[in-house]
Amino acid sequence: MAKLSNDWLIGPYHMQIKGRDQGMFFCEKGHDPLRDGWPGLWHHDADRDTALKVLADAQLSLRTGRGLSQARQMLARGSRLQLALEVRHTSQRLAACLTPEPMLGIRSWASLRPKADRRGVQEMMCLWLNSTVGLFLRLAHAHRPYPGRSALTHTSAAELQVLDVSALPGSALREAARAFRQLRPDRLLPIYRLGEDPLRQLIDETVAAVLGLSIDRIGRLAKALSNEPNVRALKDDGGVAS
Repeated sequence: MAKLSNDWLIGPYHMQIKGRDQGMFFCEKGHDPLRDGWPGLWHHDADRDTALKVLADAQLSLRTGRGLSQARQMLARGSRLQLALEVRHTSQRLAACLTPEPMLGIRSWASLRPKADRRGVQEMMCLWLNSTVGLFLRLAHAHRPYPGRSALTHTSAAELQVLDVSALPGSALREAARAFRQLRPDRLLPIYRLGEDPLRQLIDETVAAVLGLSIDRIGRLAKALSNEPNVRALKDDGGVAS
């Protein structure tokens, strides 16, 4: 295990991208690859963002008077791997995702760029962050302003304990890349249902195989997390808040 910041660079803070005064870019909802500008991942949509691969939902354009060289430096801090800064356990499915091309994560997302990008590194980290064990460590580390939601800041994300992907052999990373290709189009269930989610179980099996963990123990952890009140956001009538 290692702190996230040991092997990963966290992309720019939201206000550096589209702040009122210091932001480098204008940010518009929707992305059209035929228009001038750059793609970004801005908002989280629980109904749209259901699989491990997520498409751009924002268009970035350079502010008038801002230098292109500075913009390129900012864009270089983007990545294909995006970390969800806030997680709504009862509706959201993803703690992280991969985008088809490098882009900047904005507001709801933060880009994670590996310091040493070997094949399979980003896929393995995406699987880890969405696994039961990865979610457990995230929930233990994140801020919890109220049940059913947890959040990370850029500062707290840097201290998050994650899998030391840089220490894995190439064979493990290649297996992670292969598994990710198979799993990426499938729909995950909301996080509070991770104990009954067949896709989450496949993610857990991949992580368990790489690390030599007991899949039975991970399964028991998944069921325990599914019943955790802070995850389920239980209402007074015993139902689950949406």
